[in-house]
Amino acid sequence: MSDTLNILNDFPPTPHGEWLDAVEKQLKGKPFEKALVKKSYEGIGIEPMYFKKDLEGLPQVDAMPGFASYVRGNRVAGNRDTCWRIAQEMTEPLPEAFNEALTNDLSRGQNAINIRLDKATMAGCDPDTEVTPAKAVGAGGLSLATTGDFATVLGGIENLLTYPIQIETGTSTLAVTALLAAYLKSEKTPLNELKGCISFDPMACLLVDDDLPLSLEQNFDEMASLTQWAIQNAPELRTISVHAGLYANAGGNAVQEVAYAAATGILYIREMQKRGLSADEISPHMQFHFGIGPDFFMEIAKFRAARMVWHNITKSFGVDENGRKMFIHADTLQYNKTKIDPWVNMLRVSTETFAGIAGSCDSIHVGPFDEVIRKPDQFSRRIARNVQILLKEEAHFDKVADPAGGSWYVENITLELSKKIWETIQSVESDGGILEALKAGSPQSAVADIAAQRAKATATRKDRIVGTNMYPNLTEKKLEVPPTDHDAIKKSRSQAIAKFKSEKAADAGNDAKRQSALEAITQNNTATEGRDTKIVSAMIDAAVAGATLGELTTALRKKSNNKEGRLSITPLCIHRRSEPYEQLRGITEEYREKSGKALKIFMANMGPLAKHKPRSDFSTAFFNVAAIDTLFNTGFNSPDEAADAALASGEKAVVICGTDDDYMDVVVPVTEKIKAANPGICVMVAGFSPKYVDLFKAAGVDEFIHLRADVLDILGKLQRRLMGDAYPSENSADAAKGGKK
Repeated sequence: MSDTLNILNDFPPTPHGEWLDAVEKQLKGKPFEKALVKKSYEGIGIEPMYFKKDLEGLPQVDAMPGFASYVRGNRVAGNRDTCWRIAQEMTEPLPEAFNEALTNDLSRGQNAINIRLDKATMAGCDPDTEVTPAKAVGAGGLSLATTGDFATVLGGIENLLTYPIQIETGTSTLAVTALLAAYLKSEKTPLNELKGCISFDPMACLLVDDDLPLSLEQNFDEMASLTQWAIQNAPELRTISVHAGLYANAGGNAVQEVAYAAATGILYIREMQKRGLSADEISPHMQFHFGIGPDFFMEIAKFRAARMVWHNITKSFGVDENGRKMFIHADTLQYNKTKIDPWVNMLRVSTETFAGIAGSCDSIHVGPFDEVIRKPDQFSRRIARNVQILLKEEAHFDKVADPAGGSWYVENITLELSKKIWETIQSVESDGGILEALKAGSPQSAVADIAAQRAKATATRKDRIVGTNMYPNLTEKKLEVPPTDHDAIKKSRSQAIAKFKSEKAADAGNDAKRQSALEAITQNNTATEGRDTKIVSAMIDAAVAGATLGELTTALRKKSNNKEGRLSITPLCIHRRSEPYEQLRGITEEYREKSGKALKIFMANMGPLAKHKPRSDFSTAFFNVAAIDTLFNTGFNSPDEAADAALASGEKAVVICGTDDDYMDVVVPVTEKIKAANPGICVMVAGFSPKYVDLFKAAGVDEFIHLRADVLDILGKLQRRLMGDAYPSENSADAAKGGKK
């Protein structure tokens, strides 16, 4: 035997069959598939281990980055020559504050401008217009109504057009584009250098709020005109968006997210073709917005599979090779973010961002840890931005192409996903396409089914939300939430637009130009072929002359009958999976604040510490999920001693903790003595075994808490018993169980 260690010779590989035989022997007769293969929410079997043999026959493994079918990314060198864009979303409501935040963040690593507009702006309303609370000024983003606002927002940014500009526009896309183009013209900035995306996605407006002021046909007319205008004037500006992350934020799985996005992309291509554009012209002007969820490897595979599928779709439309690339902007999902222990959100977005980068996304927004609680401040924006910067500068993901390429695991689920995505697309197409499917409600129903599965797994803690349904921290200090004074924001913005209008009105000649341009918008707003860009040009002329967002929108819609041909569909149920637990904990905390009393459980710990501690610790964590305290003790020597102490505590609930072996001797006498003295006391047992459940129930045990228990159901019923008449009249925890819109 040689003194030199040779790994390959001295430790020969074990044939897969031998390994499998050894595993099955350890399973003692249990089927391998049932014991060790986990089913994902996508219906894909996840093996416990993958092997080199699993790469055999996979068609995508021989592809190179930057080549069809783009499974390994759109760029030959990956992130080494053109890195993904750090496109952090800005939500400051006032233009001055927005500019301050944007200037700060661009100087500290952000390299794309990502603007989310407020509800009023996305609805095409000026800030001095009376709007519903749902369309409040400053709600959810930037209030923007004039070229002057763009001058404030983007002023002072050197080399502005080196940054791609992305704007979430809702139903006011043409008006926002006109204001931006007019501002750039006033600055003598060449439009042909404008890069980014003016998001036009009418289906997203329907899926979120069922809010589309015009008919779909009119929206498609506008989309076609805007796209043709971009082809002629701003060739690097994408004008057609597909917001697939909506399905994920409603609880859908990766197959649904990609398949419904691709089906929507097919719809948009066909509608643009009807209006005179070619598929080669349309495809480069499309952008897909995906969410990044918590299933790390599945998310990597999702982005890779999405590019494979889109390549095949665009190929079938006859798009040339370079136009078959799918541009992906990704946001970390809000679906799995929490208001409870929000610091854990930092960890969640870190792994999600890693998945987005490994999946070769083109730009990424990392949600600040407090985004579901309040408007992110400079600190939380910095932490979120630095997640990307650390992965780029310190983990050196800017030095690699397709870091997941060749992974036995990732390559397998990439192919499995692509097959299931393709099957779902074919099913949608056989039903008449995504529009007909959404009218019938089948995608919404399919997403709701997966969301229900997730809700059940979360309620039983099969799916764990650290800090919320597992390992809650009752000592955490809640984040301060500064009140948002929408009235003050509206007043400030109304004053700003009044000043802008008065300055423009002072120039009588310019005012006449504005009126004439607004009339031209109305005259040109007819159902025309998509190659006619008169409507876009007319809107830009009006914006140059000082027209506001609201004036542009009114002129655009003046000839339109808002009710004629307007489509209505069932919106998706957008929610976060932690909401039921937040409601549950909130009920307890509100009771404590109002009554000055804490909800408590007496722990009847049986025997020495070593016997009861595992289940007493489990019980404490179980009840702490609802912010219910436990009264710990070192243990009781007899059932009478435990029952007497429980009654003396005056608490309305008791949990018995010990071992299954001891339970047969202690649970019945403890329960019977407590119930005889006070039948209203809730008695619970930590543990669950068929050998004693019926016996203990007959003795009066009310609940069993264990690893497979429905935490939400048990704690909700317990709250009712402990609070009595003080319990809220409406059980908001139950209402939130299925998610809320």
